Amino acid sequence: MDEDNFSNTNYSEVIKTLTAIANRGKGTKGYVLIGIADKKKDAERFYAFYGQKYIKVGNFYICGVQAEIAKDYIDSEQYRRIFETELRRMNIEPDYYISQILEKMEFVDYYDKSILILEIEGRDDPIKFDGTYYIRQNTSTVPEKNERQLWQRFLL
Repeated sequence: MDEDNFSNTNYSEVIKTLTAIANRGKGTKGYVLIGIADKKKDAERFYAFYGQKYIKVGNFYICGVQAEIAKDYIDSEQYRRIFETELRRMNIEPDYYISQILEKMEFVDYYDKSILILEIEGRDDPIKFDGTYYIRQNTSTVPEKNERQLWQRFLL
């Protein structure tokens, strides 16, 4: 998160994470939830920046996106349109994954906080982000070093 502009979502990191999730294999589903922090320090930074309290649920901190929307956007539809525009600018192959992300993108209310849910499902091909295949290793997104092994997860 940018220190000077907390609300500026790092779209490319979010989408790179989604592509790595899809690369687990054909038929696998995964989600990225925008508005939920997995680290207390990020939730505290959210509070310091927006003055909005977060809610601790299990090991996560529910912040929501409504404070970001109120500060930087006209409404949630503008937020969605800007996200869609940024997504369409990204180098994602095959590009049918872009449509899939957009079709399944939705806002939900959780503990009176608005959360943006992004869903992806691995289809017939692995997905490249900026010319590279990525995978998830625990909580990290890393380049896939064994492209053959990656393709095997989609061909079986």
